[in-house]
Amino acid sequence: PPPSLAQVLGSRPPVAQTGRLGGGEGMPVRGDLDHLFIGQSLPASAAEDLKGAIRYAASEHFDFVAVPLAAEGGQGNGVDFTPAAESQLSLDAVTWATSVVGFVSDGLDPDGASGGAAEAEARRACLETELRWASHLGLRGVLLPVPESGSLNCSYARIVGELLLEGLFAEGSGEESPTPLALRVPADGSGWTAWNRIRCLCDHHPRLAVALELGLGKSPGSGCNERELQRWQGEPVRFVILRPGAFLTNRQGFPVLPRRLKALLEGLFRHKVEIIVAAGDPLEALEAAEGAAEDA
Repeated sequence: PPPSLAQVLGSRPPVAQTGRLGGGEGMPVRGDLDHLFIGQSLPASAAEDLKGAIRYAASEHFDFVAVPLAAEGGQGNGVDFTPAAESQLSLDAVTWATSVVGFVSDGLDPDGASGGAAEAEARRACLETELRWASHLGLRGVLLPVPESGSLNCSYARIVGELLLEGLFAEGSGEESPTPLALRVPADGSGWTAWNRIRCLCDHHPRLAVALELGLGKSPGSGCNERELQRWQGEPVRFVILRPGAFLTNRQGFPVLPRRLKALLEGLFRHKVEIIVAAGDPLEALEAAEGAAEDA
């Protein structure tokens, strides 16, 4: 397999670990066995040739890919749902489990329905359909949509909690790793409030984690004070999604993270967090993220 970007840049030699694209080696954080995994976010169209997308991501030194579960415009209930990947047979079971993270479609929060009970039920059914499809594929991770702002999140939490209690994303057996279900939330106070409300309504289910979105505002870390950012150090953050707005440009014209976001990532790197790069130039953003890891 190709060397990791950390090797190319001359960082510490990595420790071998399975579960990466092509079964390669990982970049250690502080020289221990907890590795930093970085994935590339891709559009739904990439799932038409998922094998090719994974090979390309590996050549760019990414460890996995993150793709939408539904094809563009394919959200639906039951037979009306059109998956981005044509078939489970597009990849073997090991590749699904180690190399693919699925994004549940935005706009499926039942609490955000403005058209009354009928629209809320339609959203609920579509959300359940996508989650059942994700469970069937056995993915590396599943990312829930951002909760509706200002909502009590009761209906959203109910459907997620019911599926978790049903055992849809049950614990694995032996060395099998269960699929983590992660709620996408912004890093500000509203994001933490939504996360805290939903995890409480789901009775603190151990299979529910956080996918922290950085760069959603107009400026890096906008709307977040130091206390709000550091509060995430005590939460079960499994994924961090780096969007273009998370980065600044330094004097040399390269993307860098602001000090507050860099300090947040340095702390999260010690807890097996996985990074998903959703930035304009993925390789430059990957270098910035790994640069933060080297300083951790």
